[in-house]
Amino acid sequence: MTDVEWGDPPPTNARSGGYSVLGPILKALREKPGQWAKVASSTTSDMAGGIKTGRYVDARPAGAFEATSRLAGRTDRGTAMYDVYARYVGEPS
Repeated sequence: MTDVEWGDPPPTNARSGGYSVLGPILKALREKPGQWAKVASSTTSDMAGGIKTGRYVDARPAGAFEATSRLAGRTDRGTAMYDVYARYVGEPS
């Protein structure tokens, strides 16, 4: 399991390639194929789609990961919060 690194996210866009804050987590999933893990909490459920389609550089190639999100609750302001789960299923052939 990876250690938690506290700090603000980098100013780059993780979706455009390059550095991804999910990198260490997705690397850990590659080491345990088929095992689901909660990888993030987010105000959008779209992160799961980005992992599945390889929109995040560390989730490439597309199809190497399965991902889904579940409504986890709401913030004090009523914003929906989602838990994002993913697992590595292997390189598509």
